[in-house]
Amino acid sequence: MEIGHEDMSNTTMLWLWDPQERYVYQPDYSSFHVPGVAGPEEPIAPYVGLWEYQGENLWLRIREDATWEFVNDQDDVIEYGTLWVDENGVTLHFDGSGDTLQLDRTVSGDLIDSVNNGTLLPVEGIQSQEPYFARNGLEINAAVEMGTFLLEDGVCSYSGLGDGYNTDDCYWEIVKNGDYTHDGIRELLCDLHEAGRRLAITSSKNERLVRKTLAETGIDALFDAVVAAHDPKHVGKEHLVSSSLEALGCQAADAVMVGDRFYDIEGARANGVASLGVYLGNTAKPGELEHAGATACVSSVADMRRALLG
Repeated sequence: MEIGHEDMSNTTMLWLWDPQERYVYQPDYSSFHVPGVAGPEEPIAPYVGLWEYQGENLWLRIREDATWEFVNDQDDVIEYGTLWVDENGVTLHFDGSGDTLQLDRTVSGDLIDSVNNGTLLPVEGIQSQEPYFARNGLEINAAVEMGTFLLEDGVCSYSGLGDGYNTDDCYWEIVKNGDYTHDGIRELLCDLHEAGRRLAITSSKNERLVRKTLAETGIDALFDAVVAAHDPKHVGKEHLVSSSLEALGCQAADAVMVGDRFYDIEGARANGVASLGVYLGNTAKPGELEHAGATACVSSVADMRRALLG
């Protein structure tokens, strides 16, 4: 069958009769011709399928009937038309504009777009290499306090309900799972540092983890020393408090140990250091710090500030 087009080009399509399959389309013997251009001498079969345009959010789909289309990562058709094949590769004819684009076949089987310095590789399916937010012009820019919020026409993904994203109204809730610096503690540490007080972290936790936590919370520069456990055989904080005094070059009479557990207070007492017991974060049981012998106890950051800075 031959089909003539308004631009004087024509498409030749061939079907052969098969007793079982009836009429079977023969892509190798079908073609598209443009006046003044030699007809195809090469079969279209090696080009049929999906081609990814490298570095672009673009795929070329070539069909057996000598038609083609450029699609994006959502499989939306951007351009389409017909094509013909020659010994060098394929030539795309754009329906509408009438423009053509030559894609040359390399020895390795790739297609080269010499006009736009592009390369197309055969692929099994559409899979964008560009992050979802970037290719859809979206930004992660919501800085909010704790609470529940409505995001109108937002991007949301619900676990268990699909692998992709939906764009719709969605709610989210901001909660605090870990609280390394209670409200006001960071400011208090800064003020102590500015006042010339030498500060040390005295922890029975692993030193690497302690330093990592300080760095993540952005308060590591406020401390003059980090004294943490190295030997798991040590029990209590007596040796750690002693090492902290040495690291700071401080006398016991000039120091204050701030702690929220009984072993902080006991470690201070063992070294003759005054202690401030702190009931924050629900770490110590009621009366625990007084029973351990704390010099004084507080239950708010404001009280800590008064005790340490006056």
